[in-house]
Amino acid sequence: MNILLVDYPNQDGKSHKEILQQMGHEVTFFDCVTIPINKKIVPVKELIKKFIPQIVKIPLAVKLAKDKLNFSLREIVNEYRPEIVIVFKGTNITSETLKYIKSKTGAKLLNWYGDSLISGGAKEFVEEISQYYDYFFIIDDLEVTKYVKIFSNKIYHLPFACDPAYCREISLSKEEQRKYGCDVAFVGTITPSREKILLELTDFGLKIWAPQKSVTNKNLIKFYQGIATAEELIKIYNSAKIVLDIHFLFGSSLKIFNVTKRVFEVPACKGFVLTNYCEQLASLYKINEEIVCYNSVEELKDKIKFFLKNDMLKKSISLKGYKKAITYHTWEKRFIKLFSLVNESGNC
Repeated sequence: MNILLVDYPNQDGKSHKEILQQMGHEVTFFDCVTIPINKKIVPVKELIKKFIPQIVKIPLAVKLAKDKLNFSLREIVNEYRPEIVIVFKGTNITSETLKYIKSKTGAKLLNWYGDSLISGGAKEFVEEISQYYDYFFIIDDLEVTKYVKIFSNKIYHLPFACDPAYCREISLSKEEQRKYGCDVAFVGTITPSREKILLELTDFGLKIWAPQKSVTNKNLIKFYQGIATAEELIKIYNSAKIVLDIHFLFGSSLKIFNVTKRVFEVPACKGFVLTNYCEQLASLYKINEEIVCYNSVEELKDKIKFFLKNDMLKKSISLKGYKKAITYHTWEKRFIKLFSLVNESGNC
């Protein structure tokens, strides 16, 4: 099948393309966040700052950059004539471009929205753009549609996954073990809710990898290790005794409808992840057998103490979680499910 993959230029995007090709599809990749200018690739935000520095915050500047990106996407569509277009999130792709693709090629338009629909700005964007997609896949449980309207004809739940070719057990040098090893590792943006929890864990051999601008609390700065690259991420997951996962909604009054990628990627590395409980997690793993979760900060602290002292049990759970992740929660399995759902509708 001839597929146009509109995705991010990161490890996930690379994995998605390679896995689809391994499944026998012809895949054209389109970077959905950068713009080609004179054969150079320039991120949208950098383009705006370079050419329109005086009005960087004016919506017109953003529109000009997006127009260039959408023009480039239309050119790719005209050249490759895809049968299916898979868009990951696609916040830079306009409704005009989606209508153009449909009218010119008749291709099936699929969106796989890789953020919770409860996250900032998602509700407004999805309610506006979803009508232009034939299929809309979300990582949230479908219960979220009580709060966010999706106007696509076909709406499905499809959670995150892992790529075993990337997320894997690796050998580390002694220097790497010193650099990345720790009792508790956190990787991710430090939101106010996460900051509050991390401040409770400063006595646990904590190391933090995050965007620097998100680390503002002086009591956390000394634990800051920098931003983890894709290669470093796997080294962290392999060497940390406990990898902490905190959903950005944990501790708030809002219900959590999705799990993060960490609950798949860490187990795939045979690492031990400690994550907050949500209903979706219980549908993916056997709680306390294949994965361990917490419901409060006090429970989190107690479980950190417990598992730092019970290494054999921790390794046993990690191994079971590993088997579940690489058997049932890979990107290949997700794409098989995606195409199965599309085939069931008789449109592929």
